[in-house]
Amino acid sequence: MIEISKFDLLIFDDKQIQKISKAMLLLNLLIAMSNERNVVKVTKTKIADALSKSIRTITSWILVLCGAGAIKYKYTGEYRINPKFYFKGSLADYEETLVDWQNFKSDVKYK
Repeated sequence: MIEISKFDLLIFDDKQIQKISKAMLLLNLLIAMSNERNVVKVTKTKIADALSKSIRTITSWILVLCGAGAIKYKYTGEYRINPKFYFKGSLADYEETLVDWQNFKSDVKYK
């Protein structure tokens, strides 16, 4: 049996929660756009237009979400959503998605 861990917001301080709460708008959009393997391919420009935000704001949010371990990002516009954070596919897809997450080399390092 696979246990999907849940992230506990209690580990964040007030400043981190403020940053993450703003970046959740981006995470929600990425989740809506993701396929069954948690993959999203979209440019920052398209995201900025869709959310009526600047590219600078989107870049900042990407850094926050990468820092929180919620996503991985490549400069080509390819994203992976952490399957331990969110997943909507089948059990077989989950196992493959977890391996893909672990092997995906993000251009943005996270802690």
